[in-house]
Amino acid sequence: MKFEIPFNEDITRRQFKLKYDLTWNKTLKKHKTNLNISIISVLLGSLIVYGNDNIGLIMVTIGFLGLYIYYRSNLIYRENKRKYDNALNDVIEKFKKSKENTIWEFHDDYFKYKDYKYDFKITWEGFSSYRIIEDNIFIDMNAESQLSYILAKEEIGEESFQTLIDFVDTKLKRISH
Repeated sequence: MKFEIPFNEDITRRQFKLKYDLTWNKTLKKHKTNLNISIISVLLGSLIVYGNDNIGLIMVTIGFLGLYIYYRSNLIYRENKRKYDNALNDVIEKFKKSKENTIWEFHDDYFKYKDYKYDFKITWEGFSSYRIIEDNIFIDMNAESQLSYILAKEEIGEESFQTLIDFVDTKLKRISH
């Protein structure tokens, strides 16, 4: 099975955003939970201090420490997001300049990918699994590092997308996201 896909900036932006969000979702949820706990700690600690109990000072201190950690984590997230967006814009400009299609080949023994910069094939043993997220197939090389090849249903059509899923299902384990 072979697909020759012209570059589409909108699809690329959506795929990169989806991948970035999937990578950061757990961390952001953890940070929001820590923020809520810190706020509660400050409020309860303040009430306890108001009631003339010094244990409240410890709670307030821990709460403010949590607020500081949340603030620093949020700065790191925003800086990473800015760098990621800049890298994405750079990749998009290079794809536009090249005016080359990407080529995706799915063979019994290997997967082959080619674009303006890369041309290689990888045996199926080089992949760990695949996922379907928001009408995109993620072919994961290593789920821990989030290195994935992403192909959207709208790039190849619904029938070809289902055929691709059926084929990849014979090669890799499907996981839920």
